Order: sequence, then C-alpha cells, then structure tokens
Amino acid sequence: MKKNWLSVCTLSLLTCFSCSKDGEINLGQGLKEIPVFYLESPTNASFIPAVNEMKLSYDGGQLTRITGGFAFIPMVGGFRKLFTDQVYWNVVVNDNRVTLEKKSIDKSVTFSDKHELRYQGNKIVERKIFEKANTPIIYTYEYNGDLLKEEQIYKDSQFLIQKSILL
Repeated sequence: MKKNWLSVCTLSLLTCFSCSKDGEINLGQGLKEIPVFYLESPTNASFIPAVNEMKLSYDGGQLTRITGGFAFIPMVGGFRKLFTDQVYWNVVVNDNRVTLEKKSIDKSVTFSDKHELRYQGNKIVERKIFEKANTPIIYTYEYNGDLLKEEQIYKDSQFLIQKSILL
C-alpha cells in the first residue's frame, strides 16, 4: 500500500480536474465522491477501514477540499498506512496552477505533503511533490492528443526516469 496514496491522489486529480472553454480551470464539475480501492489489503480484515471514498467540497462551484487520505495508524508491532477521513487536502487554484496541501482534522497530526500541478489547456503538464525535504520531485507529462504518452521524473534538477505509456 506504499504507493496507494499517490495513485489515489493522481487518479482523483486526473478525474476531477478539467478546463472550461475559456481556459479557466474548473475543478470537479460537481463530482461529490471518488471511490477508493485497496490494491493491497491489510493482513487482518478487521483493520480494513470503513471509509472507502474521498469526498469533494466546493465553494462557489470551485473545488476547495478533498476529504480522505492515507495516514499512519498505530498498531501492534508498529504503524500501518490506512485510508481515513481524518485526512484532507486543501485545494487552491491560481491561474493555470493548482496547489494541494495535506492536512489532518486532528491538529496534533501534521503533514509536509504538498502537490503543485501546472495545466496547459485541459491537461496536467507538470506535477511537483514536496514532502519532508524542500526539494520537490518533479513529474512532467507529454500527450498524444488527449492520451498520456510519457512521464518524466526529476529531482534536484537531475533526470531520474522516463516512463512511456503504451497506447
């Protein structure tokens, strides 16, 4: 489940975000919930959380908050990353950029996760992920028409990997 939060966030972002005909970014288009599926289930079925969807909140038609995310939950023998409604993402739109910051309802729990998305037309062309370190991991995306063709990953201005999407 290590990368599930990233998959869930990316999928939800790609599902929810689009641009209007005048180039203005419109988020969500009225979508209220996004189902979440575990790719790897916990070993004990009693630890599968009851929360299985992300909830979207709007202000004046603009997406402002995504409730639901992964957090480390204390368990016997350590911690396990589970999906919970105690985590949310604040969403801020500024021109062709969208910033998402991970927060917790419990003020004693803090996160350093922050994502910045840059749009060109109706497509995400760059995603920066800021975690504990200030140096972001940068993902760039290339498209063939409306289909994602390639993803490139950089850190500290150095190229790390290129992933081609087979069409």
